[in-house]
Amino acid sequence: MKILVLSCDKSVDLFYPFHHCIEKYWPEHPEIIYSTESVGNPYYKTICINYDLKHWSLRVKECLELLNDEYVLIMVDDIFLRHKVDNDYFNYIVNSIPSNATNINLELSFDKKDIPYNDDLKKRWEKGKYKTSVMCGVWNRERAIQCFDIVADPWEIEQINDRFNFTYYVLNNKQVLDWGHTPDKIIWGVYQGKWTQEALDFLQSEGFNVINDRVINTSARGVFK
Repeated sequence: MKILVLSCDKSVDLFYPFHHCIEKYWPEHPEIIYSTESVGNPYYKTICINYDLKHWSLRVKECLELLNDEYVLIMVDDIFLRHKVDNDYFNYIVNSIPSNATNINLELSFDKKDIPYNDDLKKRWEKGKYKTSVMCGVWNRERAIQCFDIVADPWEIEQINDRFNFTYYVLNNKQVLDWGHTPDKIIWGVYQGKWTQEALDFLQSEGFNVINDRVINTSARGVFK
């Protein structure tokens, strides 16, 4: 398995916070590969494919085609881990992926119509929203390539939902990766292109200077109010 981090040239300021958090809280993580248009990440291998935002989904597809793993953990670049990852539990979830799964969304279930599958997972109901969420999830690589083989930006790909009648799963009641997001809290990390106060408070607790610092420059990105 690889981790494919979906980023962009404008998110250079997120490279180090992401690196700091994942190396501290998940040192046993799989190999990380970044996806950007043209800027390399100094901490991880980067695949640069320079499509505009409208064709963002095709950049993801072409990145996936360059990998050869059966499963890929796809996540966005403002996933700042908050607590140590139980690597044994993560591997347990990955090793028990149902054979028909297109992905397992590593959020906690947020839809009351999701169907219990076992103690760890729920099956997304057929008309559920955001089944193709790119926030953070383990994907079957071949099925993901099919899902992203369409002209769409990051928000459209999640709204398009499911064109293939694939089967999707979501965590039932226990987090695998804690990045500050819960079903009742959507303001975390970077929201609408701006820092959230939640993320700034957390990074400050991690020792970052979050006021006009060269790493966390709040004047450049702004803070969501």
